[in-house]
Formats: sequence, structure tokens, C-alpha cells
Amino acid sequence: MRGTFYARSLVAVGMAILMAALCQWPVASQASGPSIWSGVFTAEQAKQGQEQFEATCARCHNSDLSGDRGPALKGDRFMTTWGSRDVSRLFSKIKEQMPPNRPNSLPDEAYLAIVTHLLQANGFPAGSKPLTPAPGVLETIFIVPKAGGSPGIPNFSLVVTNGCLAPRPGGGWALTQSSPPAATKDEPATADELTGVKASAPGQETFVLLSAGVFDASAHQGHRMQAKGLLYRTPEESRISLTSLQVVSEDCAGGAGGR
Repeated sequence: MRGTFYARSLVAVGMAILMAALCQWPVASQASGPSIWSGVFTAEQAKQGQEQFEATCARCHNSDLSGDRGPALKGDRFMTTWGSRDVSRLFSKIKEQMPPNRPNSLPDEAYLAIVTHLLQANGFPAGSKPLTPAPGVLETIFIVPKAGGSPGIPNFSLVVTNGCLAPRPGGGWALTQSSPPAATKDEPATADELTGVKASAPGQETFVLLSAGVFDASAHQGHRMQAKGLLYRTPEESRISLTSLQVVSEDCAGGAGGR
């Protein structure tokens, strides 16, 4: 089928690319520390964080953290971005980049309170002692699912998603309006499977595509594509090192609008 590409050997190539990228993406070492499920902040601290969030963050992320001009800060999106990372990463991200026009403009206590609000909104319990930014504290508290809960799809998993193929500013390719990634097998999709994908609605995620040039991406700009590859997420972006890129539709519509 025209526009269908597949490269089984690129699984190994993709892993090598991602491992090389890790040299530039620091990964927290999980030192022993208090469990986030034991209550690492107080209810009062989270309440103060909610008030601060309303004053400085809600216009971009919405009061209910569902996201607007900024990404959603609760639910699957939050755990996908911050799961398995220590709280210091979240604190640093908010302090150093938020709000975009006035980063690092609030006291550390205010940023920390916002962090506790986000944690509480995502189901983590309050405790009897406030969270502090003291050295060696935030780095030992990890944002992890409750024992027995679903941890989500880990980095370096082989996943499948579909979305609109678009060029990135400055070069390269991305898949926009993408469905959430799902674990998959190392084999191309059948025609029937692609027909099923065509009938599904567009998603809300964006993935940077590595090795897209191997699959003649420029010939499919603006097409809806199914991508398979190795997943790697950071707080800044989500990447897929491609092993397969197949045409779903020659436009980016989904559901009844797909052709």
C-alpha cells in the first residue's frame, strides 16, 4: 500500500538514539525517602497553594487544572509527565518557568504551596507536616502510583498512536492531535486495523518523531498517520523513535470526517 513503511530493525536503532539522548536528560536516582502516599504536605499548605494557583496559574491551566492555554495538570496527563520523577523536578519546573512572563517571581514558599495543591488535586494525601524545600528533601519524594495502581506506560515501551503529521519549527516532524499511546507489538498494522483507526476521533497529544525522514515524512505532511516506536517522555515533550509510520487518511480528520 502506498505510504506504508515499516522497519523492524529500527527498534534497535531507536533504542540507541534514545539512550544517547539520555545523556542530555538527567534522570532522578531514587534515593530512600518518605513515600508520597504517607502525607508529605499539610491540608493548609495545599489550600494556600490553591489560592496562589488561582491568582497566578488558573488563567492558563483553568481552576480545575483541566488545561487551556497551558497543559492539564491533573489526571493521566499529570502522571504521564511527572510519574516516577521526584518532587524537586516539579518544583523547579514551576519556579523557573512559571508564569511564562514572570518566572521565579514568587517566594519559594509560594511555589512549593502550588506544588502541594497539584499533588492534592491528583489524589495524593495530606499529612501532619508541611513540605519544605530544604536540601535533600524534595529529591527523595517520588511521584508514583499507589501500590496496586496502574503506573502507566513506561519510557522505552513500544507504543502506537495516530495523529496529524506536521513539520516542526526549525526542522523535524511531529504528530499532533494524537491519540494516547498504547502498548503494541513489533509488527505493521493491517488494512482492517487502519480502517478502525480512521473511524476514531482525533486526540490531544503531540509527539516529536525521531527518524521520520526514513519514512519519507515530507510526502505525507497533513496526512493522518499511525506511528509505532519507542516512547520517551520528559516534562518538556514526548518523543517517539519510529519503527513504523503508516497512512491512515490523506487528511487529519477523524471519525465520520475521515475520508
